[in-house]
Amino acid sequence: MTLASDGLRRILDCSRDMENCAREGQWERLLEIETERAGLIEGWFASPGHGAVPGAAECLAAILESNRTVLRLSESHRDHLIGLLRGSKLQCHAVQAYRAGAGQT
Repeated sequence: MTLASDGLRRILDCSRDMENCAREGQWERLLEIETERAGLIEGWFASPGHGAVPGAAECLAAILESNRTVLRLSESHRDHLIGLLRGSKLQCHAVQAYRAGAGQT
């Protein structure tokens, strides 16, 4: 395995770890891994021969698919959090209306 192909494998491993973190809701760990992966990506593109790695296209396709999964999971989590915030705001408004009607502020 060449340095370039080893680097690409490490990027794919990080991408899969990020996907697992997203599935488990470990968002802080996901961000840590993403920072590590960003450095690996920069290093991979800076390495000589990175474009001639056998299987690079397939590995890059797997990385992109993993990225799409992480994005989909994070969007779903974001939507869930938005729903919780909206529910919380509605509860606050209900309490305020109750207090106003009861003569309390």
